[in-house]
Amino acid sequence: MDNYNKLIDQGLLKEFPGVTQLFEYLKSREIAIAVTTGFPRELLEKIIQVLEWQGHINFSVAASEVSNGRPAPDMINKSIE
Repeated sequence: MDNYNKLIDQGLLKEFPGVTQLFEYLKSREIAIAVTTGFPRELLEKIIQVLEWQGHINFSVAASEVSNGRPAPDMINKSIE
């Protein structure tokens, strides 16, 4: 994960075009947003902060927080509890 942290620290993390706009649209329709990832919680939180998604994400799940990561549905199930 150190390599990912270095890339983020170097300012190389970029969101896919339109993601923030999609989040804003979903929020305006009162649709909750969940993010799941195989990254550890610490890296996930850093990504959310750098991309300024704190006000958009309702819930997030890292693979280490469930019994089984992908392709098992555990992260999705946890996000809709």
